[in-house]
Amino acid sequence: MSLVRAKRSFSIVRKYSLLSTFPISDSCKVNNGGCDSNAVCSHDASTNAIVCTCKSGYTNVPTGGVVTCIQVTTTLAPGTQKAYLNSTYVGSTNPGFQKGDCPVSANGAYGWHFVMTGTSTSIVSIRSVFKSAGVVTSMIQVPSDKHAYVFTPTGDTLLEASAVVNGPNTEFNLINVCMST
Repeated sequence: MSLVRAKRSFSIVRKYSLLSTFPISDSCKVNNGGCDSNAVCSHDASTNAIVCTCKSGYTNVPTGGVVTCIQVTTTLAPGTQKAYLNSTYVGSTNPGFQKGDCPVSANGAYGWHFVMTGTSTSIVSIRSVFKSAGVVTSMIQVPSDKHAYVFTPTGDTLLEASAVVNGPNTEFNLINVCMST
């Protein structure tokens, strides 16, 4: 009688979870989910879409579908109001945006030239927020008070800007970027 041995084969199946290989992180923890720096990022319970909600003391301003939160100011000087950067210019970079000339500044080498829309509104103060430099409030106004040059120490990305203005217009534009010499 012959003995027939059956060959046994086996394989080891390892179960890997994609979660351990590619951990899913909360998208709100990365760059605040793309929300404004003055907003809280959360997720819609039914769709998991990112929801940006302005923090206490801040309010959303109309910027073409993007949540832009500005500090609520209750005591503006008589005759003044808030104006906001045209949302087209959010995300502009220096270098990278249209180049122009700028005045000499001790506040940094990279200039950002803002101009009010209309001719009867002047800029009283400005608040610009940049990816690297953060909040910048100092400005140089030449050739008139309808212009504001803001400077950052390095190349940067514009995240938002608002101004206190005197006059009827409530929007301003980024006209060009420049290098202070």
